[in-house]
Amino acid sequence: MFSALNNHRKILIAGAAVVAAGLVIIFLLMYFQSSKKKEYESSLSRNWNFIEEKAKGFVDVLSTVKTVDDFTNLNSAARGMRDSIKDLREEEKSRSAPVGTGDLREKELAALDSIGKYLDLVAETADKSKVELFKEERHLIESRARKADADLNELLETADFLNVTISADFFNATGKMGDAINYRGEDADEHSAQALEALKTFMNADIKEINTEILWDMASSKRKAAIELLGGSRESMDGYRAAQWGTKVPADYFIDESSVNILSPGAAAVSVIVYVKDGSPMNAQVKLVLEPDGWKLDVYPFLGWVE
Repeated sequence: MFSALNNHRKILIAGAAVVAAGLVIIFLLMYFQSSKKKEYESSLSRNWNFIEEKAKGFVDVLSTVKTVDDFTNLNSAARGMRDSIKDLREEEKSRSAPVGTGDLREKELAALDSIGKYLDLVAETADKSKVELFKEERHLIESRARKADADLNELLETADFLNVTISADFFNATGKMGDAINYRGEDADEHSAQALEALKTFMNADIKEINTEILWDMASSKRKAAIELLGGSRESMDGYRAAQWGTKVPADYFIDESSVNILSPGAAAVSVIVYVKDGSPMNAQVKLVLEPDGWKLDVYPFLGWVE
């Protein structure tokens, strides 16, 4: 009887030891997982604090974009941040997520991916030689910006430990780029009026008055040099004009005043129609340049003045 009780006691003690060992193991596993989770969250915080700083730098560059000439700096900033985002995303994909952080990791990867794609398209179109491409892709860039913003907010709602703020200006690259493309320069309205007045004087001299002295005086320096290179001069402008018009007899003209486009602070383009007798109307874009003594005609296809 005593022996049986002793054996029973030994079994109970052994069982308690197993339970205790199991509890220790469970505790160690929980501690290990908690430690790994904290380490993961700390890594995430460092990554997104870095991204926040990069975003601030990008916004600083955006704030300086005024003309398409500023696209060079914007292109560099977009590419630099995009490459950093790409590196971080590859790093995150290469490591396993601690238990219980799978959903968080997927949201982080989604945010990194969408921000990278947004920056990629900004970088692709932030080039003054690709203005038409930007116009074609603008809605796509805006769509990517909205998705990047939404994915970021979803991540931040899930990861309340992330103390990160990315300005709404970061997602408005298209607004700044569009303004830069449409920028007409300081005093653009005044320049438009002056260029338009000069064009009217020139067109009247060519079409209505046939005053070749005015045509010569209002030709750009570059255009005069080109005419002289071909043997022309102020004195020969009568014959020059007659040869250029040939059998066409201009009767009237129309200047589309709403089309005046200040290409840069010292250059303008205007759409013009010339009506000729016994012929179809002739359409052309005329260009003027601003010289020290006023606006001059540089491109005037009706007289063969082309770029």
